[in-house]
Amino acid sequence: MGVLDILTSLSSEEFEKYVADYVLPVLGLRVHNVVGGPYDRGCDIIAEDTRFGSRVCVQVKRYSPERKVTEKDVRNVLFGMEQHRCDRGLIVTTSDLNGPALSLARQYRIDYINGARLARMVEEQLIPLVMPKAVVAAVHQEEGSHEAVEREVRDDGVFIPLGVTNAVEVARAYLKSKGALHPQLGGVSALLKRLYVFKAKASYKLGRRRSEEAVISVDAEGEVYEGVPPLINTVNFYVEYETSREDYYSAREIAIRYITSRIVPEGAQDIKIQLKNHALAWVAALYAIRFKVGLVDVVVHVDKKGRVVKMERGRLTDDLVRGAYGGEVVRGDGYKVRLDQGNLVEELKLNEFGEVVARARAVKESYAVEVASKFFGIAGEDVRYKREGGAVKVDIFLNGHHHLAKVDENGEVVDYVVVPDAEIYEGFEKGYNIRMRALIVKTVEDGEEVVRVVTSEGVVDEKRAKRSLLRKIGSSLAGLVKKSEEYSIDRADPLNLI
Repeated sequence: MGVLDILTSLSSEEFEKYVADYVLPVLGLRVHNVVGGPYDRGCDIIAEDTRFGSRVCVQVKRYSPERKVTEKDVRNVLFGMEQHRCDRGLIVTTSDLNGPALSLARQYRIDYINGARLARMVEEQLIPLVMPKAVVAAVHQEEGSHEAVEREVRDDGVFIPLGVTNAVEVARAYLKSKGALHPQLGGVSALLKRLYVFKAKASYKLGRRRSEEAVISVDAEGEVYEGVPPLINTVNFYVEYETSREDYYSAREIAIRYITSRIVPEGAQDIKIQLKNHALAWVAALYAIRFKVGLVDVVVHVDKKGRVVKMERGRLTDDLVRGAYGGEVVRGDGYKVRLDQGNLVEELKLNEFGEVVARARAVKESYAVEVASKFFGIAGEDVRYKREGGAVKVDIFLNGHHHLAKVDENGEVVDYVVVPDAEIYEGFEKGYNIRMRALIVKTVEDGEEVVRVVTSEGVVDEKRAKRSLLRKIGSSLAGLVKKSEEYSIDRADPLNLI
């Protein structure tokens, strides 16, 4: 049974009251007067728009899907607006407007809420839904009879073991545990199963004949509640019903076993159990909670004990991803999207719902070379580069020097240095020192081992030591220099200086 099925099962007066109590407040309308009936003069409800202060004439039409709101109904609203001095008109119906009525409503700017929009409002805004009082068929077994009979009874309400707010929080927490970032609630529906309330009488012999009475409730899943659990007649979610003849027989057997084990004392004999059907209600056995998460629709099923029993997720496809983000879709370990932003590239990492969980920007190599060339004001032909995450290190070789620049993911130079090339100097060991960001050259001159520190400005430091002295102390200048961080050779490739 859907939302519209429930609303159309109400009487005209009940539906008017439902619209006044629950629907209009969601629209920001405060009810002044409910004047429905044959003498309403075109307005069932007079309301005030709390935002703009305008007076609104509301006409309520509880129609079946086959019956449409007519042009005459719209003219009645226009008449009611004049009679009740209203600024605006509004039609709320469980059906829809026919063609002429729709044209007239648009011509005079009469607002309307048709059945589809009304059902969507109830689901999305969690507007309380009045449970139907309609007569339903139920299975009963009369006292003293061994046969079940079907007769019509009125429902006594719904038992809610787990509130809808708690169920939504359980579902939301479950989605968060699965990596969802921003689940947006779309609506809630509940599967209602039968709750059978029995008045039981147990008689037995224990010395003498004794009897005791109790009221117990058994739901369609076999759970027993002592007494009658709290029942309500309005819910704020879409409902579906599930009934089965076998459920009733099973509930009776469970009730008899429960009474026998809990009420009848041990050692009793000649036990007789009589059950009377005391009430017939429903229990919210399972919630289906709909979310929009990223690019897909998700339904989380939560049972009456607050346990997630199932999650249904829409399929994430290349077309969905491409339609939402554009760019190049890359599938591997999950989804990634590469977005070309001219000189930069942005990569989006998506979770299983199509939400962006990480963003990484990168500068294009060609643009990094262009930025470095402009930065140094040179245009060398001998260029190489090396990517480091989203940044690019560029080496432009010109006039015996390496012009080194690090261009970050935003296309900005964040580090640079110019060092001479090692090949233009003679020495038995050459390389680059990270701390000084300079070339270290080791040579032997006139019996001395020489260490020179060379930058773009030339030799800026020099150390000398006699080779004979080094032999006497059982070492070498090379060994001493290695131990000295100040003159160590850390890198062979100058790109590693930035």
